[in-house]
Amino acid sequence: MELAAIILIIIAVIAAEVLIFGKYALKGIYYSASVNKTEVSEGETLELTEVVENRRFVALPWIKTELSASRWLAFLKKDSAVQTSGGDNTFIPGVFTLKPRSKCTRVRTIKCLKRGVFSFDDTIITATDMLGLVKVSQAVKVGISITVLPTSSDSEDALLSFDEPIGDISVRRFINEDPFIIAGAKEYSGREPLNRINWKYTAITGNLMAARNEFSTTRNTLILMNMQRKRVLPVTAADIRDIEALIKLAVKLMEDSIYNGCSFAFATNGGSSCGIASDIIKTEEQK
Repeated sequence: MELAAIILIIIAVIAAEVLIFGKYALKGIYYSASVNKTEVSEGETLELTEVVENRRFVALPWIKTELSASRWLAFLKKDSAVQTSGGDNTFIPGVFTLKPRSKCTRVRTIKCLKRGVFSFDDTIITATDMLGLVKVSQAVKVGISITVLPTSSDSEDALLSFDEPIGDISVRRFINEDPFIIAGAKEYSGREPLNRINWKYTAITGNLMAARNEFSTTRNTLILMNMQRKRVLPVTAADIRDIEALIKLAVKLMEDSIYNGCSFAFATNGGSSCGIASDIIKTEEQK
């Protein structure tokens, strides 16, 4: 009789624990995630910080988080060793044990393998009771977006030649003189403003001399990237590889233009019905 009573009490306690845990398992549990950088280049790393907080006065012995991420965001070995693949996404698990009124922070290092815009949409939080009889899951919206910029091409072929004059170049005649290009000095005629007087040549010659300016014009560069395909066929892996190479080449042309002090604009017909060129991008010296 006593044994039966003990068994009934144990069953009642377990049933109460199951009911209470199933109802209040994730009450007062808060999850958040953030990244230290939202814009990086291919091959660079960033840090993802996960915070799980228990605001209750009851400990939580076991809680699991499963973060959904793109397979082009590579986690460290200690994280990726247990990740599971789901097509283009991977699921990164994390296990926590929380004391009452405590908070746990985990920092993960991510390497960005490919250009694009990637996001962490949501995280699945799963809590289990001490007996392992009940599992309660809840989806938490994360809403983190990461922009991975393409890197420049390593190829030296088919690049823009900067042997030709690009930028501000002297011409024989134009509408107005360029006040920033001084070619020498000339005798002061009285029509020049006083701030154009060249005191150095005035002292050398003994006559009042003014600065002589050149006429100039500016040549800008327009980088066009054509995304049209000649064949009405499904896109293959080779086509994607060629497009990626074109994007990297366009980035290299932009970097070379900036390095050589040449302003440029960029236009493409990818993703829209018509290609619209960007505004002319100038270097700091040209602004």
